[in-house]
Amino acid sequence: MWTDEMFQVKKPVIALLHLRALPGDPLYDDEAGMQYVIKMAGEELDSLQDGGVDGILISNEFSLPYQKKVSYITVAAMARIIGALEHKFRVPYGVNIAYNPMEALELAVAAFQAVHLIGMPECTVHLTEAVVYLSLAPKSNAMETAYMAAKEDAMSRLAEPVPLQIRNAPTKLMEEA
Repeated sequence: MWTDEMFQVKKPVIALLHLRALPGDPLYDDEAGMQYVIKMAGEELDSLQDGGVDGILISNEFSLPYQKKVSYITVAAMARIIGALEHKFRVPYGVNIAYNPMEALELAVAAFQAVHLIGMPECTVHLTEAVVYLSLAPKSNAMETAYMAAKEDAMSRLAEPVPLQIRNAPTKLMEEA
């Protein structure tokens, strides 16, 4: 499984790094500013990694009340925080960002092609547009949940014969067999 390779363990422990309220959030502390948010995130990051987690998912849990659509300022603030902490990460990390998997996949492939064909740093705008779009997309794990349930069902029925309604239609070859 891909997680074995990424995390180098069979059952990885993935922790949630809770970012404090961000600019634009009702509970954002203007006096403390972004430096406070970065400091608190850095301390939590150190604690999680020192505690032995295998991966980290970054989330703006203190951006209350929760919104169905994330603002551009939230995306920019999260990017700023992650950029400031990048040198401290010792384990794989990420942010769950996409809901419309086909649209997101098309955009990700287009951004990949831009990097491949145009190269860095010229394709920075393409990558930035992809990151902003994907960051603002609603979130869901419905596809993964459905796939895993279907896979489990299929694996539990491996010994059963192919159902009649989906077997090959009768042909001369079948008559000869």
